[in-house]
Amino acid sequence: LHLSIRRQRQMCIRDSARSVCGVYLEYETELFNEMASVEDSPNFISVTKIATLYLNCIKQHQKNGPYYLCGESFGGIVALEVARLLIAVGEKVSFIGMLDSSGPHFLQRFGALDRAWVHAKLCLTQGLPYILPLLQARIKGQPKTSANGGELVVDYRAQARKFASSTYEPEPFTDPVVLFRARERSQFEPKVEDLGWAEVLPKLTVRTVEGDHLGMLKKGCVFDLAQNMKPYL
Repeated sequence: LHLSIRRQRQMCIRDSARSVCGVYLEYETELFNEMASVEDSPNFISVTKIATLYLNCIKQHQKNGPYYLCGESFGGIVALEVARLLIAVGEKVSFIGMLDSSGPHFLQRFGALDRAWVHAKLCLTQGLPYILPLLQARIKGQPKTSANGGELVVDYRAQARKFASSTYEPEPFTDPVVLFRARERSQFEPKVEDLGWAEVLPKLTVRTVEGDHLGMLKKGCVFDLAQNMKPYL
């Protein structure tokens, strides 16, 4: 295996049969290091712009298809849009995987009354251990410093992704897509297996894997994810 890392943004593992590249844009690192706002980051104002940047980066490693694309959370949405761009120019995309990626405006479908009902149930079942932290957080407000006393770090990458997601209105996509859905779910989201993708992805396959949104990639769960993904590769 040959491992190469360029400017702390791309990792590529190659064997004789296939290249596997993990891409992380330098623009995203700059968002965090320079504490740039969304307004100062025109490359990150839309999912399509972000997908184009990732596509340019991917093309540095692989000029032509077939492509196998996968992303976690917001990265799954980017992978979908990269696939759309590739297919539009006649390239072959053999696999599109989304790791617990929510569909457009999925969480917004869980309204204020829904959240209030869940809070009420948790208050009744868990009592003070649930209520007191909520009250303390409300009284103190948003902290200005971190737990160790340092200045609170704002994740501008997360803010940029949230902004791009808020304007994301994808057209229907008729190629097969696989959603790897985490088994452990938040109580504050709609109870929908396809995570809100049904109307956009008519050929969606949903596979439930062990872990939660981030834990599915951690030791103890990632093997189950790998086993579920293996048939598509």
